[in-house]
Amino acid sequence: MLKPEKVLRLSILLILLTVIFSGFLYHIFHIDSMNLLDRTPLCIFRIITGKKCPGCGMTHAFLSIGKLQFIDAVKFNIFALPFFSVMFLYLLNPRAKKYFQSKILLYSILGIALVYWIVRNL
Repeated sequence: MLKPEKVLRLSILLILLTVIFSGFLYHIFHIDSMNLLDRTPLCIFRIITGKKCPGCGMTHAFLSIGKLQFIDAVKFNIFALPFFSVMFLYLLNPRAKKYFQSKILLYSILGIALVYWIVRNL
């Protein structure tokens, strides 16, 4: 059985490879994966309530990062670039997780996400 640590690293690797692959499709073959996603709502919370959750737009933002369109990524979700960077750093150095285990940091991130959630739905 795989250890949770290995599953996490594998999941992050697959997400990063998906972003890179979507960028490859866009730049080499001019296939825009965003057109496929525009037809399908991905967020259950948004489907039920009509409001955006703090994670809404993250898939579109990651696909924008793959296309090297960082401003569009921030427009879809302001947390996309920091989250992508943290995932990339964690993949390079799994021992770096100790820097992200502070309760103060966790509560700060949750507080910022809550404020962002409220403001984006006004």
